[in-house]
Amino acid sequence: MSGVYGADVSSPVSAGQWSALKSQKAVSFAVVRCYEGAGHVDPNAPGTVKAAWAAGLASVDVYHFPCLRVDAADQVRDAVSAISAAGARFERYWIDVEQGAGWSASDFAGNAAFLRRMLQAAEALGLQVGIYTSPYEWSITVNSAGFSSYPLWYAQYDGVASFADFVPFGGWTQPVMKQFAGDQVSGGVCFDGNWAPVAGTAPSSGSGAPPSSGSGASAPPSSGSTAGVRGAVAAYAASIAGTSACSKRLEYMSIIAPGETPSTQGEMCTMSSCGLTVAGIWRACGYRGPALNAPYQIGSALSRLIDIGQDTGAYIPYSAGVSPKPGDMVLLGGEAHVYTVVSVSSEADGTTLIHSVDGGYPSGGTGPGSDCNAIAATQHRWRDGQDTDPYLTRPILAVIDVTQVITPFRMPLAGFVQAAPPGSRGVDSDAAITASTAASLAASGHAFCVRHVSPNEAAVAALTAAEAAGILGAGLGLMLTQRIGASALALSSSLGTEHGSAAAAGAVAIGFPMCVNLWLLLDGIPPSTDSADLVGYYNAWYAAVYQAGFLPGLRVGPSEVLDGQALGELAFCHYWQSSGVSVTPSPRGYQLTDGGAATVAGVALRAVTAQNDAGGGSQGPGQAEWLIATPR
Repeated sequence: MSGVYGADVSSPVSAGQWSALKSQKAVSFAVVRCYEGAGHVDPNAPGTVKAAWAAGLASVDVYHFPCLRVDAADQVRDAVSAISAAGARFERYWIDVEQGAGWSASDFAGNAAFLRRMLQAAEALGLQVGIYTSPYEWSITVNSAGFSSYPLWYAQYDGVASFADFVPFGGWTQPVMKQFAGDQVSGGVCFDGNWAPVAGTAPSSGSGAPPSSGSGASAPPSSGSTAGVRGAVAAYAASIAGTSACSKRLEYMSIIAPGETPSTQGEMCTMSSCGLTVAGIWRACGYRGPALNAPYQIGSALSRLIDIGQDTGAYIPYSAGVSPKPGDMVLLGGEAHVYTVVSVSSEADGTTLIHSVDGGYPSGGTGPGSDCNAIAATQHRWRDGQDTDPYLTRPILAVIDVTQVITPFRMPLAGFVQAAPPGSRGVDSDAAITASTAASLAASGHAFCVRHVSPNEAAVAALTAAEAAGILGAGLGLMLTQRIGASALALSSSLGTEHGSAAAAGAVAIGFPMCVNLWLLLDGIPPSTDSADLVGYYNAWYAAVYQAGFLPGLRVGPSEVLDGQALGELAFCHYWQSSGVSVTPSPRGYQLTDGGAATVAGVALRAVTAQNDAGGGSQGPGQAEWLIATPR
C-alpha cells in the first residue's frame, strides 16, 4: 500500500528505539503525547520528540489528551511551554477527543465550547492544529459539525492502511491520517500504528494558522526589522490570552494599568478592556510614546490608539483589498471594538480568517460585556467589509500598522514585559554576570537577575547591553536597580530628579522597553537625615523614572529612617525588602525579598525571591515586572 507509516506513543522512546522502528516497521513519522488526562504536562514528551528527530524521522507531531478539570487554554500553553523550554520542536498539534478526559455525557455544547477554547489557544500560539477522534467517540463527546475545517486524524482498528473504510462524520468528508492498529509492541516500545497517504501530516491549508516556528511556540524575533516587530507583537499577544480581571487579576492589571494608582487600577479592571489591552501589548513590545503613560484618562482607551495611528501614519482606513497582518490593530464600528491580529489566512469562499487576541471579552464566554473582563484568543471573519466574531457582526473601519507605531521606539533588547510569578527565585549582583553564569543560574532553577544602572559607587559594576542580552539569552528575567551611596549626600528633590533621570537614561541606553521595574536603593542613609528631605528625594526620583516609562520601585535598606506608614505614603507601588529590614511599607508590603548570600558557579551573589504584596485600596496584590525573552 502506498503512503507512509507512523507511530503514536504515550511513553518515553529513545533515539535508538525510534531508529529500530524506522528500520524494522517502516515508521517515518511520530506523534508524541504532550499532555495527560490526569491534568498535567507529559514529562517525557520533550525528550521523546527530540529523540524522534535525532533518529531521522521525516515528521514529528504531538497530541494533547485533555483534562476538563483544567482550564482549556492554560493546559495548552503549559504543554507548549514545556516542549519549547526543552528546545524540542514539532509540526502539528493534535487535540485528542475521546472518553477518559472528563467530557460531559450530556452537555455536548459545553464540550464543544471547551474544545473550541483549546483550539483557539493553540492557534493563538501560531500552531497548526488538528483533531484526533473516531465516529463513535465524536458522537458521544462533541457531536458537532462545527469543527470540520480542522484536519482529521481518525481511528479505525481494521488493520488496513488506507482510507477505504472512511465514512463522513462530524462534517468531515476527508481525513489526513488514520490510526489503523492499536497496542503494537516492537523493541520494547508500545505504540499505535498510523498511516497517511503523503509524507507529513500538516497540509498547507486547513487550520488557518501559520506554520509552527520550530519549537511550537513563538520565540521573540530580533528587534530591528518590521517582521521582528510583527512577530514580537503577535507572540506577546498570544501569550496573554486567558488573562482576566478575575482569575489572573495581577497579570491582568500589569497589562492594562501599569503605574496607575491602586484606585485607578481597580476601576480599570471593571472597564471593557479592548483598547486597554491593545495599549498594554504595544507598551510591552516597545512603544515609548507619552500617549500611553499613566495616568489614564477615563474614556480615552480607543481615541488615544486612533490618535497614535494617525500621528504616525499607521492608520489605514478600510477599503476593498485592505487586509491586516500579524501584530496589526483592527478597528471596528457599531459597538466599537479593537483587537490585535495573530495570524491571517483565506478560506475557500474568499472569506478572510483572522486569529486574534481581544480584550473586553468575558472569561465565561457568553459575550462581550458580561461576566468578568478577560483577554481572549478569538476568531474573526472578514467578508464584504464586515467583521464577524463569535458574538457580533460589525463594520470594519480601519487597520493600524503596528510596525509604524512601534518601530521608531524599538529597543535593542528583544523580549516581553511580564509580572514575576510569586515564588520565583533570582539573584542580585554588584558584579557583571557572564553568559555562562547566567546559564548556570537558569540550570539551577533561578528565574531572574537584578543588575545595576548608573550607580554612584565604584564597587558596583553597571549593566551593559551585551551583559543584558546574555542574561535574557539564558532564559532569565531581568530587572534593574540603581544603588546610591548616600552617606555623604545632601538629599533633596533636585538630587532625586538627577539620579532618577540618570537611571532611566541608563535603562534606555541599554535597550529596555517601558514598564520594567527600576529599583532604587539608598545605601548608608545617615540617621540624622531629615525625613522631609528624604521623602522629597524619593518622590522626585520616582517621578523622573516614572515619566521615562519605567515602573519605579524602592528597595528598603537597613539604613532606612522612615517608618512603615511614611514608606507606604510615598508615590511608590513596588517595594523590595533588603536583608535585616523589619519595617514594612503599609499597607502594601513587599514584592521582592532578600534571602542572603548565594554562590553560583563560583560567583558571589545575593538571593532574591519574588512574591505578591498585600496590595492597596481596591487593587489587590501587586507583583514586580521583569523583561524576559519568553514569558513564563
